[in-house]
Amino acid sequence: MTIFRRGAPVRRMPPAWQTAILLVMGLGISGYALRANDRTFRAASVVRLTSASPVIIDGDTIRINGVPVRIIGIDAPDTEPRRRLSGDHLRRLAVRDGGMTCSVDLFAKLASARPCRTPATSYGRENLSCVFNKNGADVAATMAAHGYAVDYRVFSDGVYRPAALAAASARRGLWSGYYPAMAALTNRRALVGNGKCGR
Repeated sequence: MTIFRRGAPVRRMPPAWQTAILLVMGLGISGYALRANDRTFRAASVVRLTSASPVIIDGDTIRINGVPVRIIGIDAPDTEPRRRLSGDHLRRLAVRDGGMTCSVDLFAKLASARPCRTPATSYGRENLSCVFNKNGADVAATMAAHGYAVDYRVFSDGVYRPAALAAASARRGLWSGYYPAMAALTNRRALVGNGKCGR
């Protein structure tokens, strides 16, 4: 506020109560804007792909709307005929259960306390968690439980290990005819090497 005395401008501070009201209003508006932006940023950070008929590449890789996706947390065999058998099983499940939805919350990944976070991509594929559309079942858990994939500890923290070991004990899926090869794959993927997260 400016007042004039004898022709010269003199500055006078507004009363303390006006300053306090302006400060409170400013903080309130800023808080609201930050909350709104946080919701916007969080929504924008969620990568989500869905398809009723994803293209199945193998037991841990699919393609949704042209985007290659690595189903995170498991590893399926890469050697024939196990690779084909694992892919065929995933294809049957996808048809039966209405396709898949794959997603990742990047905010959740950044907030993770894990010493070894999953990278966003591997070999040009998006690393995403997937569920079946009809029943919401975790694709990785299902493949491990059915004996067509093994737990990939460095990317799963061992979450799928009990299901994979139960499949091995019951000789389900590939464990029935390819036990030594599946056991070797399980042992390789159970290792966590020198804090390295990448593949």
